[in-house]
Amino acid sequence: MALLCLLTASSLCGIWSEYELRLFLPTGLPLNLKDEMARYTTDVITSVAFGIESNSIKNPDAEFNKYTRKFVEYTTLKSFATLAISFAPTLQSVLRLKILDDDILTFLRKSVWSTVQYR
Repeated sequence: MALLCLLTASSLCGIWSEYELRLFLPTGLPLNLKDEMARYTTDVITSVAFGIESNSIKNPDAEFNKYTRKFVEYTTLKSFATLAISFAPTLQSVLRLKILDDDILTFLRKSVWSTVQYR
């Protein structure tokens, strides 16, 4: 049953992605395939894991899309914090280094708790 839900959610996202691409391709503008696939992946994950439609395919500036980009964004401070947490946890606690920004954590907590309360 769970696999059927997963397949249904991913196929619905695929249908929307195909629809959006069919509208975009005749314009002749260059297509950022990496961004398209990231938005498709975001839609599939949010629909399967959270049971919500993030509409990343239709709206590139959707809230989930914005926080997903911030989550995977590379910075030197994040790299240093990751190394400190992995190899020197006491240094991390003294310097209070974080891998995720507070706004990302707040958004993810809000999303998870609203899903838990809904179900």
